[in-house]
Amino acid sequence: MPSPIRKYSILLVASIALLSTISVSPRAQEPATANAPTFTHDVAPILYANCVECHRAGEIAPMSLVTYAEARPWAKGIVRQVSNGVMPPWHADAPHGTFRNERSLTAAQKDLLERWAAAGAPEGNPADLPPVPSLTSGWGIGQPDAIFEMQEDYPVPAKGTIEYEHFYIETNFTEERWLQAIEARPGNRALVHHVLVFYETPPDGPRTPPVLQPNRQDSRITAVHAQGNRPQKEGNVVSRLLATYAPGTRPQVFPAGSALRLPPGGILHLQMHYTANGTAGTDRTKV
Repeated sequence: MPSPIRKYSILLVASIALLSTISVSPRAQEPATANAPTFTHDVAPILYANCVECHRAGEIAPMSLVTYAEARPWAKGIVRQVSNGVMPPWHADAPHGTFRNERSLTAAQKDLLERWAAAGAPEGNPADLPPVPSLTSGWGIGQPDAIFEMQEDYPVPAKGTIEYEHFYIETNFTEERWLQAIEARPGNRALVHHVLVFYETPPDGPRTPPVLQPNRQDSRITAVHAQGNRPQKEGNVVSRLLATYAPGTRPQVFPAGSALRLPPGGILHLQMHYTANGTAGTDRTKV
């Protein structure tokens, strides 16, 4: 049997080892947590600058990322989409900083989001949270000088594939106009996949509404609105793309001092792509 002194030595060593286990183990984990990015200090500024324009209530994105409670469940999904280059939506293949309106994240920002999610997506100090950016509700370009809309609601079925639809809206411009900003705003974001807005006019003067050929029995035609129809080709019609709407796109705004000339008498041609989502609905898009 060990002597009392030997017993004491064994107990002392065991006690020191136990204390080391209790005191050192938590500290060994501290760097990963203590140095991890937080939502309030690090992540929110990235989301506010690049994401919440769409990821907020009432906009096109499927979830809001404005608050910590809203963003926390999507931490891993955010990293996955950012790493894959899906988000933020930006398809130009050019070095970062090439375009003034680009949405791509830097390598440092992507790394920060990855480390935040890997650390369990901590919230951080609420006092570090920056102010939520002031974002426009309704028209992103501000109150427009002119608003044009489809002449009637378009019914979107609950199921099936919907062919591209074409709608025509007279502008009634009697003189040339200069376009400084334009926005296509769907009436039903849940059903509108994308919109292309063209301005069409003959090179020698105002154009008239297109001659339409019905291609199904339930076609409804007005003077400037073709629902489920395709216009006949008109010779020498000048067609210029003015605006687009799709997930992640912004209104078209020209820099100060520049604009796009619109000849008088043109017609807005809306190419619409609808996507059935299981619930029937209607849309009346505006420009």
